[in-house]
Order: sequence, then structure tokens, then C-alpha cells
Amino acid sequence: MIIKHNNFWLPVGSVTAAAGALLIAGIISSTPKPTAAGAVTAGTILHILTPELHDIDRELRRVGIDPECLAAAGFDAGDTAALLNRAVAHLDITNYTSLRQAMDAHGAAKAEVRRLQRDFRAGTPGEATQRDLDTAIALEASTQARLEARQDDLFDAATEGLSGETIAIIGRIKDQGDLTYPDYYKVTDRTHAQAIALRDALSGVRIETKLGQTPSDHHQAVIAAQLADPAIATAKTSSDTYLDAIITAWEAVLGAE
Repeated sequence: MIIKHNNFWLPVGSVTAAAGALLIAGIISSTPKPTAAGAVTAGTILHILTPELHDIDRELRRVGIDPECLAAAGFDAGDTAALLNRAVAHLDITNYTSLRQAMDAHGAAKAEVRRLQRDFRAGTPGEATQRDLDTAIALEASTQARLEARQDDLFDAATEGLSGETIAIIGRIKDQGDLTYPDYYKVTDRTHAQAIALRDALSGVRIETKLGQTPSDHHQAVIAAQLADPAIATAKTSSDTYLDAIITAWEAVLGAE
């Protein structure tokens, strides 16, 4: 049996303690797999995923943690380096493999649901039944729950030791991740209508300024009202003060921003 480790192959006799832990945890399997011809070979491959620094960068961003978020949440360079080191320590071979397997399982389950739904809408489900679709939907939900649990593990490890308020701020920024305005506006909750009004005001000022026009009183009033909020004002000051240093710290630990 051979184990793949990054870009090289490890014979079974040199399995590391980490790989052994994966086997015990059931994250990888030593069960021989059939070949395309149906035969079982002695050269079964066990895929161990060892994260590179760019992988950790990507997974942190997926759980809502990036330099802009940290700056708005009041971090400085030292706080950032400490958080990143906790994330690196958490995403070892075992945890990263578990996370990626959960992601792959959810992706496959989601694709199967979409395929069945598409076939049912087209009236060409073949041998598939409504029960098959219901089962696929249930599997998608369960794999999503597993994926979210693994992502929560990463978030919790990275934010360990932070105050409840700081974690809540990061969570609020993450929840508004689909909104394109700066993260320091996201440290407070707002209704959908308020979010759209702020987005439109910021966009309006940007366009008016680009065209050489004086920004409208309405747009300026909406923005001024937001910046008058003490939480937003504090987050903006923190971002203006620390973002560059946080980006430098991020690059120093993870190699890229």
C-alpha cells in the first residue's frame, strides 16, 4: 500500500503518526478498492491532504476572516499574527483532510440534487422517483451540516481567546459578506432596506465624484448618519489605522494577501 503526501508517495512502512491518526479516525480508509477491471490491487492509494499556506488563506476567507474584517474588528498586526498562527495549528493534516472531504461530499450531494430537479422539471427523470429526490435533498442537508461544523471548528480555533463582542463583530461582518461596501460599515446590524440605501449612497457618491459632480445632499446625509454611529466610527478609525499593518502581518504568516 502507498500513501500520497503532497507531491510524493510514502510506502506504508513510513506512515507518520498523523496518517495513522487519520486511519483510526476513519478520515481515510485502508480498505482495498477495486480497479476499473474489478480487481483489488496491493497498491491502493490513500489520499492525505496536507494544507499549504494558501489553502489556509482560502479557508479563513470562506469562514469570513480576512485582513479587512480584522481591521474593522479592532485588530492590530500582533493580534492578526496570533489568530493566523492558531488557524495554522488547527488545520493540520487530520483537520484539513476532514474539512476538504466534507466540502467534496457536500458538493457531490448538491450536484445530485440539482441533476434530479433538472430531470424532474424536464419530465425526464428516467428511473428516478420522488423518493430518490427526497433522499438526495436529505443527504445534501446532512453533508452541509457536516461541512458547516468543520468550518465552525476552524473559526472557533482561530478566534479562541477573543472577547465575545469581538467574535460577534466578526460574525456580523461575515453575515453581510455579500454587500460590497467597506467592512467597517458592517460592524452593526441593519435591515435589508438600510443596507440597500447605504450601498446606493456610497455608489452614488463614487459615481458623482468620478463625473466631477458634487455628491447629492441625500447621499451624503445617508453616509454621514452611518458614520455618526460610534461603532462604525470606531471601526473606520481602526481600519484606517491598522489595515496596512494587518495586511503585512497576514502576508508574513500566510505568504500572500
